[in-house]
Amino acid sequence: GMAQGMAPAMPPARLQGYRPVMPHMVGKQTPESVPVGVLATMMMHAVRRVGRANFVAYRPLETALTPQILPPMEVPTQRLLERVEDFYQDLKDEERGSSSSRSSSRSSRSSS
Repeated sequence: GMAQGMAPAMPPARLQGYRPVMPHMVGKQTPESVPVGVLATMMMHAVRRVGRANFVAYRPLETALTPQILPPMEVPTQRLLERVEDFYQDLKDEERGSSSSRSSSRSSRSSS
């Protein structure tokens, strides 16, 4: 129909990962702009470069050493997806079971 021709083509669905880079955000990556896992790796390399004894935790990282291309996202394994699903199912079960006994559990907790 008419609406279909007006709507922009949607990109194919993909796994959640890094946020797509918006055109106005294009520029050099900095320690503050990379995902936290990349930042953690940068910190590890910084500690190795100067040695743990000489490492100053709050010294700014070298902007020039920031990776400009991010590592690929790992596809979650079936086992991981099942474990996450189990976790949320347990939370739901716990919520259902504790809603009636919430007040009594709260009072027994505060007395301990």
